[in-house]
Amino acid sequence: MKNRFDRAAKDALAEALAPMANVLTGVETSPDAQSIDVWSVPTAAPLADLGWLGQMARDPCIIEPYSGTVRLDEVRDCLRKQLGRHHELQNKDAERWKMVPTLWIISTGRPEGALELGFEPARDWPRGFYRLAAPWRVFLVVRNELPRERATLMLRATGTGRVLREAIKDLLQEHEDSRIRAILMRHLARLHLELVNHPSGHTPEEEEFAMTGEEMLRELETKAHEKGREEGREEGARRMVRLAFEQRFGSVPSSLDEALGQIQDVGELERIMAACLSKTKDEIARILGVGVH
Repeated sequence: MKNRFDRAAKDALAEALAPMANVLTGVETSPDAQSIDVWSVPTAAPLADLGWLGQMARDPCIIEPYSGTVRLDEVRDCLRKQLGRHHELQNKDAERWKMVPTLWIISTGRPEGALELGFEPARDWPRGFYRLAAPWRVFLVVRNELPRERATLMLRATGTGRVLREAIKDLLQEHEDSRIRAILMRHLARLHLELVNHPSGHTPEEEEFAMTGEEMLRELETKAHEKGREEGREEGARRMVRLAFEQRFGSVPSSLDEALGQIQDVGELERIMAACLSKTKDEIARILGVGVH
């Protein structure tokens, strides 16, 4: 069973791809009712802000992200999913689905056993991309071998350990209006909150992020304070409250926006911003005395 990191990665990748593709998660496929993490069918050209992830999804594909180092048996399971999905699609429309959908397996560490299946470095792709012989349409992405650049950020920020720590540093340098920054910060903040609220049964990677994720939230808060001072005390603080809320929960409800407009005290606005970075929606609602659902 996949852990919380894997689920967060699946959801973040699906959300990022949604504007350019029809995306489903948890798609059941035969045999034995296997579940595909991300099933993507493009509806538009790859989005530039997705970097290499957008190129990966330019054709119908299955994406299977693993937070740790994928095992040989897990790679074999992914191959069964790919072939099972292709069989189902051909039964529905053989003419449309002549070609097997591309399978992308994402691993944080280098899986030596899986690479022995015949994976070779993928030409025309960055370092860290491997593929089986072309007819298989199977790729393996090793996060800790990817170049540390913006085009790989979406892939690296869904990993763990050193790869994730470096990706978070890069993520915090992204422009505040970056869609990818908002998606990843929201999912990482939710993951951190879930780990803190459910302290038992963590994997080693989850335990590490339960502790180090707090640093990410505090740095985001510090940047928000600095930005608020630059733009004018009250309005800047309100803007940062909205940004902090959006990065964790999505669009700001009108009830929250109206409540913020009534608050004139900068210190109070900063306390609300801190709450938006670390508390649940219900706790934020109690602080403001409004509904945020």
